[in-house]
Amino acid sequence: MDNSSKQAIDECMVKFKGRSTLKQYMPKKPIKRGFKIWARCDSKTGYLYQFEIYTGKGDSMEDEGLGYNVVIKLSTGLPENTMLAFDNFFTSCNLMDALYQKNIFAVGTVRVNRKDLPEIMKRSQPKHLRLEKGQFAAVTAEPITAIKWLDTRDVTILTTAHHPTDTVFVKRTQKDGTKKEVLIPKAIAQYTLTMGGVDHFDHFRSSYPISRKCRKFWMTVFLYV
Repeated sequence: MDNSSKQAIDECMVKFKGRSTLKQYMPKKPIKRGFKIWARCDSKTGYLYQFEIYTGKGDSMEDEGLGYNVVIKLSTGLPENTMLAFDNFFTSCNLMDALYQKNIFAVGTVRVNRKDLPEIMKRSQPKHLRLEKGQFAAVTAEPITAIKWLDTRDVTILTTAHHPTDTVFVKRTQKDGTKKEVLIPKAIAQYTLTMGGVDHFDHFRSSYPISRKCRKFWMTVFLYV
């Protein structure tokens, strides 16, 4: 099966209550106990191309951190010009540059305390530089563009796939239930559309469950596969 040109990398959980050193506890997830899986899925269909089981902090090699290493591993063998989306757990300037060197485009929300981000991305700004709702600012240092857009809160994103001034209109639901067209940076609109791949996969997986109660961890992983 050919790879899609737009894919997403994210985590998902496989429920398991038995004993295993691989088991993780994620209190904020719908599945709180089980195996954490790093997954790369097609953004449109949710098709799972590649996954890796999180085995602990030892997964993080070198100095780049766990998120960097996960994306690099899961993007191995991707065809050139694929676009990847991932959230702020993974996104860093070093990762975006490393993917671009392999001719893979990327877009991802980014934490404002990451290294090498421009001043506009930081929370505290002088009054004359603060954005009003709906405004955005962008800074480019080839090949990476950093964008900050003020919605109800700040949205910060890095991209190697979009021009900093490109914008699109999207329909947003207002408090009274009506739809309103809002002008937003194209990178943010594309991120929203592309990032849903793993969620699609999780939805389809929950619709056709084949899991069974079992004490052996390998059986749970086998059923997931």
